[in-house]
Amino acid sequence: MAKRLSRRQFFSCIIGILSTTLWRIFGPIGEASEAKQSQLFSDKFWIDQRPIPTPAATSREPIAGGFTITRLCRDKLDTSCVEVCPVDCIYQYTGSDRSTFPNQLYINHDECIDCGACVDACPWHAILEVYDTPSEPNMFSQDIRLNTYTKTFADKFKVATFEKHKSPSQAEIQSNYLKWGIRPDDLRRSD
Repeated sequence: MAKRLSRRQFFSCIIGILSTTLWRIFGPIGEASEAKQSQLFSDKFWIDQRPIPTPAATSREPIAGGFTITRLCRDKLDTSCVEVCPVDCIYQYTGSDRSTFPNQLYINHDECIDCGACVDACPWHAILEVYDTPSEPNMFSQDIRLNTYTKTFADKFKVATFEKHKSPSQAEIQSNYLKWGIRPDDLRRSD
């Protein structure tokens, strides 16, 4: 049976999808872009006529990443993100290899629609939009890689189910940052 979203969750997802789509088409607001001039509208789709950049040629072009559940989720497993996810792309590992797959939740990047609803829902601030590039490795590279394994080892993962948990205090969140050697300034998240 499909989950029923509240009106607020529905509109939050729609706004997230629209803003992500518009940013991908037009780029950051206020930036005069030659890309806009080089795009042609054909058969109701935008076709970009520029050459496709190679990952090594651009510092911000992602090789892997997007919304990723980081190590800040380990042993916390608050499933608030599962409740708001409109496409059920958040998984839990069910296999026995806990040395490779720690006790945390994982996002399947192929199924994720990048709506960002899970980011605000996570009380541990464990879900971030992070990218890993050859020229700029990210402090969460290993976390990104672990999230991509939901596709490779699909038989070892199941869609996580929502369970109500007590929200952590600000002190508990800060303690979790320090546990993993992360300063809040290191995170690319604006609260």
